[in-house]
Amino acid sequence: MKLLTEKETGTVVDYMLNLGKQMLSAGASLERAQDAIYRTCHAYGLVDVSLYALSSFLSLSVKNASGFSCHEQTTIPKSSIQMKKLDQLNRLSREVCATKPAPSQLMTMLTKASHVTPYPRWAVCLAQTAALLCLCGLFNGGIRELPAICIIVPLCNLVGWLITKPGADVGKVVYELVSAFLAGSIGMLYCRLVPGADIYILLITSAFMLIPGIPIINSVRNVMCGNEVNGAIELMKVVIETVTIVGGLVVSAAVFGGGVM
Repeated sequence: MKLLTEKETGTVVDYMLNLGKQMLSAGASLERAQDAIYRTCHAYGLVDVSLYALSSFLSLSVKNASGFSCHEQTTIPKSSIQMKKLDQLNRLSREVCATKPAPSQLMTMLTKASHVTPYPRWAVCLAQTAALLCLCGLFNGGIRELPAICIIVPLCNLVGWLITKPGADVGKVVYELVSAFLAGSIGMLYCRLVPGADIYILLITSAFMLIPGIPIINSVRNVMCGNEVNGAIELMKVVIETVTIVGGLVVSAAVFGGGVM
């Protein structure tokens, strides 16, 4: 391919940083975002690549074949798991590396790949309810516990909607704490009203809805792949969130437990 001009080099770097930003904010592991950036650099003949990456920050410096240097950096917004968006970004990354389109087309392609229509909240709530009902059954839950799950999941989704709507600047730890307290309180009160319902099954099942599974996997993978600093930071976040969930359940037990626990 022809040598990149200074403007084209800046455009490619801008595309790579925005691609990494979109991938990380959609829940990708740090290694996947790094790999996409390195492969794009190789595809466009960029050398002396220096990439500093965290789950909250990206900094990239490159040189083109003419010796022109370009450096950009960006911060990463709060991540939320969006598997459909991540799949489209992965497809875009492979397509760009294989076909090497003109730099002027890259941002348009990225914008198109980043546009994903979110699932309706009612559909997400219904899917979570079905998943937790199955999980409750795996934990040997019976017909007595199922109605409580059908109450807990929609209410926790309502809390999530209230906290994440525009203008509500509330962190994930607060959401985990409130949701865990709400789930535990409903479980305690339900077991008071329905003799024979198992509070432990309800609490364990509710906790699985809140535990940050994919961030746990990503943080462990960071450490195993040599990104110890980012892995340690992300693992600390996961530990804090998990302790918060336990704290919410403990507080609900202290307030509503009585003779149930």
